[in-house]
Amino acid sequence: MATYYTQDCPLCTSAAEYCYVDARNRKYFKCPNCTYFQISRRAEEFLSEKPPVFKDGLVNMAPRAPQESLLTIRMPSATDLKDEPEVSIKAGYVSKAELPLNCE
Repeated sequence: MATYYTQDCPLCTSAAEYCYVDARNRKYFKCPNCTYFQISRRAEEFLSEKPPVFKDGLVNMAPRAPQESLLTIRMPSATDLKDEPEVSIKAGYVSKAELPLNCE
C-alpha cells in the first residue's frame, strides 16, 4: 500500500502531498495550485536554495501539461550538460506511459 506524506509544495509552497516513486529517487506531488508533477530529490534540494522567482516558470508549467503527460523536474545528466553547458535544471513534459507512477 502506498504511503502519502504532506509537505509544502517545492514550487509554490502551498500545502501538498506526495508519494515516492522510482526507488525513492523522485517524489510524485499533488498540489492544489501546481497540480501533479514529479521532481527528483536532487532537483528539489537544488530548488530549495533558490529564490521564489526562480520557480515561477515551473509553477506555471505543471498545470499546463498536455493530456497524458506530466511535468518532470530533475538535475541535468552529463549528456544534457554536453549539449547545453549552462543548464542548471531540466524540466519538461514526459508521457505518463514512460514514467513510474505507482507510489511506493
